[in-house]
Amino acid sequence: MDISPFNWSRSEEINVPLCEECGCRTRLAGIEPHPRLRQTDLRTYQCLACNEVQAVAVPLLPSAS
Repeated sequence: MDISPFNWSRSEEINVPLCEECGCRTRLAGIEPHPRLRQTDLRTYQCLACNEVQAVAVPLLPSAS
């Protein structure tokens, strides 16, 4: 199986937020259903520099039927 390494130049296309504390890149640390909002994920990001954690609510796209 061939696995390509992550291409950092594409991180803007993936819409990964910058750290709210220091402004550096973050990585996706987890995805879970939002505890209160239907059809919404809660995505947790961790800063690669300062380890700050931030969560972002992301509405799910309607499924194509």
